Amino acid sequence: MPWQMEGKSRVRRRICHRTSRTGVHQVKAWTLTLDDVDEGVAEILFEQDINGPSLLLLVREDLKEMGVTFGPAKLFIHARDELVKFKKEKPTNATNQCGNQCQPYPFCRQHDTHRYIEGNILDIPESGASDLIEPCHEYKGFTKTTDETKMSKFTTEVIRFAAACMNSRTNGTIHFGIGDKPHFIHGQVLGVVVKDKEAYLTELKSAIDCYFEHKHKPSAQICIKPPRFVEVLNNNMTSSDKCVIEVDIVPDYMVCEENIYYTFNIKKRKGKETDKYETKPGKQLVVRDGGSSRNLLPNSANRSLLKIWQSCHNAGNKLKRSTSIFLVELNPTAVLDFDPESAKHGLQFHFEQQSTVSVHLPAKYKITEGVEDIANKLKLTRNTSWVFCNGGIEDETPSDR
Repeated sequence: MPWQMEGKSRVRRRICHRTSRTGVHQVKAWTLTLDDVDEGVAEILFEQDINGPSLLLLVREDLKEMGVTFGPAKLFIHARDELVKFKKEKPTNATNQCGNQCQPYPFCRQHDTHRYIEGNILDIPESGASDLIEPCHEYKGFTKTTDETKMSKFTTEVIRFAAACMNSRTNGTIHFGIGDKPHFIHGQVLGVVVKDKEAYLTELKSAIDCYFEHKHKPSAQICIKPPRFVEVLNNNMTSSDKCVIEVDIVPDYMVCEENIYYTFNIKKRKGKETDKYETKPGKQLVVRDGGSSRNLLPNSANRSLLKIWQSCHNAGNKLKRSTSIFLVELNPTAVLDFDPESAKHGLQFHFEQQSTVSVHLPAKYKITEGVEDIANKLKLTRNTSWVFCNGGIEDETPSDR
């Protein structure tokens, strides 16, 4: 009947409309995941009803007509083409998608014979601080970058991860060329082509000087280790032109002490003779939060996390102060201290702010005269005698007594 056919037609139109809108939302969500592409581009595509099929037909001139500037348009088209290429290659590379599990390169090492095989899966998940010794890990596929943006992407991600590890006082390794969901299996070895390894070392050193506060540049240079380029083999164990770029972060307490490491957003500006960095407003305090790094400063939603982090950061000092108060109440005759840093920022430092102490080394107690004469000379009965059993004052070397 005519009325039945008309009803079916309306149903089909509603289904098609829903499907189209679903595709529009998916395109918007995918665009928001792209690095270096502003969320305004996603809004423009959404307003123009760009869904999956129309996404495949877009060219840079179309984006220009919509109001997207040249840079973001080029990055967007490149990311779209890479996605299409990945989708086409996925069926033929199915065996590579389920590779064997493998261990990451040994932490803080540079010359081991360890190599990765393309398609294998690192059996260590992305993680946050655990016992502060076992390194946390972060994976970057490094597949959505152009030659023009690859280096800035590398330095930005390393600095953010490094600052988070240094503020959380945990070892860590960031890997470039290791895939993650949704486009790859979590921890999948992809590898990247590196044409100039020396450039990565030079750019990272320069970025450390630009991102960190001046007083913290030396410690950041020590904690952030040089990039390591781990060779990636083909499935048939032959050599390839790919590698995984890894950077280890080692926030040694002797270097970091009680410091808090802020970083600043920067942008790179091309000059006539050399590239120059310009600092943009934007102070960041980044910490490890599970498998990602989080900036605690930008909005009120993170204020509670900032307070928690600050309280944890200060917990060590509070414990030392409370312990020193307890010792003052005991009024000890002598304290044997085996911490060589105690006078600088340890228990003796806090104790001396509340009570008078006589600082000695074990050698002072050597019996060379009468016991009473030694006691009077060292004022053993007047003040608390603080004995540094492992050196730590006056540039003394550790004692064997």
